[in-house]
Amino acid sequence: MNTNNNKIKIKKTKKELCIIDSLSKLSINEHLNNTNISQEENCNENINLVEKKKKKIKKKKKTKKKKLKELCITKNFSNTNISKKKNTDNNTILVKKKNIFERNNKKNCLDYIPKKIVKNIYDAFCNYIKTMYNSEKELDCYIGRIANFPESVSENLVLYALQRKKFKASWNTRSGDLKYFKNKLWKKGEVKCKQNGPSQFSPSSKWDTLFFINAKDHLYGNIEIFMIENICSIDLDNVKINKTQTFKEQKDQGRRPRFNIEKVLEKYINNDNMIYNGTVNELLK
Repeated sequence: MNTNNNKIKIKKTKKELCIIDSLSKLSINEHLNNTNISQEENCNENINLVEKKKKKIKKKKKTKKKKLKELCITKNFSNTNISKKKNTDNNTILVKKKNIFERNNKKNCLDYIPKKIVKNIYDAFCNYIKTMYNSEKELDCYIGRIANFPESVSENLVLYALQRKKFKASWNTRSGDLKYFKNKLWKKGEVKCKQNGPSQFSPSSKWDTLFFINAKDHLYGNIEIFMIENICSIDLDNVKINKTQTFKEQKDQGRRPRFNIEKVLEKYINNDNMIYNGTVNELLK
């Protein structure tokens, strides 16, 4: 009985061992399969990563190329724009020079500026002065020097005053402010106006006759025009411009002497030398 029992046990153990062995083989195979799968997955992941990196590199290269192209285009565009701008600037400079040249050629080509235009310029000048005065009143403060008459106004006022006195006169002159005909000769005239502030002279200015306009009351009153024939630029040479310099010394330095001409001309400002006394509007009727 014992032997039979032992045999049965041995058989059982063999079977169990076989089962265990088969199970272990199965588990090993499964494990191997799993490891293979995981390895494959890892490989696939790595491949995917590599491909992604390659794609990124390609994209970067493409974007770089695009940027380079854009830069080249913008550079070329900017260069063309710069060259165009230079050309346009050069053209505008040429046009300006041409206009200045033409304007200089046409300077003082009229005998007179028509009265209507002189009046328009004068009215605009008066409006500017009134604006300045009103601004100073409002601010209760001095804000700037008011200049004397524009030369186009002052010189043509003298011309119309001379015309009233039956002189042949013209603004069409290469030197001086105007010319007038007297004693069978054309004489050169220099016009100075005193409205507010000092008068100034060109270093090279020379004249036969000095015309002085007293315009201190022109806004609400009369102007006075004086024709001073017995004074020339040499007579002003010794006039003191400041404590250290004379009229001649400043002229010799190429400067424009500025001073109160009314004081210098005191003895010449009289009825004998007066050629007009009245309003600007009356003279320009």
